[in-house]
Amino acid sequence: AYYNRGLSKYYLKDNQGAIADLNQAIKLKPDFTLAYYNRGTTKVQLGDYQGAIADWNQAIKLKPDLAYGYYNRGNAKVQLGDYQGAINDFRQAAKFFKQENKMQDYQNALNKLKELGVSN
Repeated sequence: AYYNRGLSKYYLKDNQGAIADLNQAIKLKPDFTLAYYNRGTTKVQLGDYQGAIADWNQAIKLKPDLAYGYYNRGNAKVQLGDYQGAINDFRQAAKFFKQENKMQDYQNALNKLKELGVSN
């Protein structure tokens, strides 16, 4: 229930409320991958890139093939100037998107690499 309410608050732009509810969801279920993932997404809305990266690190630790986790973490790393880290994340995201046959997302990850001056 906390997770669902947290998502609702996120979509209503109540980022602080979303984080509070996602914190509760994680407290009740510490291995809740999507709660970490979405809390990271919410933290980006607040400009907390380090906090978002920490949450995506945990989500990826729990689900090592979380393509969107790598993709979003790559975007946050770009914001912080960690271009090599971003390149590594976009490569991982592309690999998993391709495996999942999510070709538009795969192409988006390749485009991010191209923006960073890397050809895959």
